[in-house]
Amino acid sequence: LFEDSRKISNRHQYLDISVFNNSSEVLQLIYDENFLHIANEYLGAKPILDIVTMWWSNVLNMDNEELNTAFKGAAAQMFHFDMDRLKFLKFFVYLTDVTTETGPHVYVRDTHKKVPAYVTHDGRLSDELIAQHDKKNTIEITGSAGTIIAVDTRGLHKGKELEKGERLIFQIEFTNSLFGNPDVQKVTKKLKFNAKPNYRSSYELFI
Repeated sequence: LFEDSRKISNRHQYLDISVFNNSSEVLQLIYDENFLHIANEYLGAKPILDIVTMWWSNVLNMDNEELNTAFKGAAAQMFHFDMDRLKFLKFFVYLTDVTTETGPHVYVRDTHKKVPAYVTHDGRLSDELIAQHDKKNTIEITGSAGTIIAVDTRGLHKGKELEKGERLIFQIEFTNSLFGNPDVQKVTKKLKFNAKPNYRSSYELFI
């Protein structure tokens, strides 16, 4: 499917739950005790597993600049902040080597604490706007396959547009409450868990 979709899009999202349930490695990541502990410490509450997803990113240069911008926005390759829940923490696992040219996660430091005054609306924000106000606080997070990062994406961030190659990334999200967007909790309902008894209740709380 990715071979076909990369010809017409810059992002291929895995929505088939069998992709996760048929992989013991993926399931081990999903209920890894370290993730649960870090999320518990950060959220200050019993973490609820909220989102499990994975997607490919690739280069796509559209001749039409307006269409190119639309594709970048849809693929989260323009700066934005997430409002999934009241508070949440996302773990990203690079499944391919990620360099500055192959789509690193880009984050604006400390913007998860307070929305900057120059951000006057929700939605996608241009690189130019961020560079004008926060260039010194913007970081790219690169790493080899297997790199894991924990991110509060209430802060300004994006996936950098790829200049070459392809990127595969896996993501899980823990939250302290399911108040918020009712559509984000679709994948986790069908996951097959085999977590230790003392952790299982956290994963099954609202799944």
